[in-house]
Amino acid sequence: MTRHRRFRRFVDRYLVDELPLRHHAALFEHLRACEECRAYYDRSVEALRVLEGQTDYTTGELDRVMTRLLGPAPAEPAPARRWLSWMGSLGAAAAVTSALLLWLRPPADDRSFVARGRDDDTAFGVQAMCGEPLRTADDGCRLDETLTFAYWVDPDLAAQRHVVLFGVDEAGDPLYYAPTPVDAPLLASHGAWEPAQFAVRLAVNHDPGALRIYGLLAPPHVRPTVEQVDEWAAELATATPATPGDTPWFRRISSTAMQATCPGEHACQSVELSIQLKNEASP
Repeated sequence: MTRHRRFRRFVDRYLVDELPLRHHAALFEHLRACEECRAYYDRSVEALRVLEGQTDYTTGELDRVMTRLLGPAPAEPAPARRWLSWMGSLGAAAAVTSALLLWLRPPADDRSFVARGRDDDTAFGVQAMCGEPLRTADDGCRLDETLTFAYWVDPDLAAQRHVVLFGVDEAGDPLYYAPTPVDAPLLASHGAWEPAQFAVRLAVNHDPGALRIYGLLAPPHVRPTVEQVDEWAAELATATPATPGDTPWFRRISSTAMQATCPGEHACQSVELSIQLKNEASP
């Protein structure tokens, strides 16, 4: 991870009171010296003022924020494009979730919902979807589309359990889906396929290439944090992608990184997907 990206993530966490105090001095020193990260901080503050509904923002601020969130992505994104990595697409989330509720009617033996690296064939499943109309991401997604998920948990395992979803791109950078610095993991449901209540605008924070997506069903009453996701993603960034029959990913990384969340061999269930992200003009 580059130094700039590290401090942009520090900015994200600082603005939502998630950055540990021990990192504050380093962040402030870097912002004084780095014009690019200072501009990133200014854009982030401006976005928060608008999105949190503060009454003292100007029309110009609103226009700029909405252009960043909803406007077309540039043909060659600027290096500072990775702003507010936890935001995704606010405007598209409700529409995509509604479409998912109509779309999720897979037959019981539909193998398109079986992901590589699963802990078993029935306990936990995740499907990535994108586009309009909504389709599975098996053939890839374009960067001008949104990405969302559906997940399924065996009803015997669902009580008081949380689902974690995150990605690792070709550069080794983590993409937060659930949890994020401001949102908790997903709550496992009663055994039906459930749409995640969010959609991610791929033009924000994503690059062309392979995107590995990792899902984890945590033990009862355990709520994994973004800090834990960072630790897992750092190991997975250098790991070989799974193939059918491989050991689940949470068993392939060090016991130190997983012991707080998955203390035993069968404490968690996991899923690993790989999808291709394409430029808007790609066929």
